[in-house]
Amino acid sequence: MQLSVVEELIYKFLQNFPRRFFSPEEVSGILGDDRLKKTDAEWSLAAMKHLASLDFIEMTATGHFRYLGAGETDRIRRNRNKPMRKVAACPTIGNILSAQGIHYDGKTIEIQDTQETLQQALEALKKRVAARQSHRPVKP
Repeated sequence: MQLSVVEELIYKFLQNFPRRFFSPEEVSGILGDDRLKKTDAEWSLAAMKHLASLDFIEMTATGHFRYLGAGETDRIRRNRNKPMRKVAACPTIGNILSAQGIHYDGKTIEIQDTQETLQQALEALKKRVAARQSHRPVKP
């Protein structure tokens, strides 16, 4: 797989800090020049997401990235193939997930540790919080 110049620059930078997580803003600030920082503060985000999709680096649910060592890449690939597990959920989270089309039996939910599931729940929660602050009902 051929990496772009930007992806290779970011990858080599993250290799110097194997256990540390960086936000895209931090990477953009460290690797970018002043002109680039002013025009696009998160210029590195797309490249970092692409590297994460190729399993070169790890992305957390909060959008932070870190370098993956040789053994960690295999661990992440194995975790993707794990069966769903049941986790306890409070009623509010359950209602939000049900509104998003995710099965909820009232006590536990079956999830797979994926960024998409977490992102869906977070976006729905943000909508509910915004609606409560503005005192308007939200359509699910």
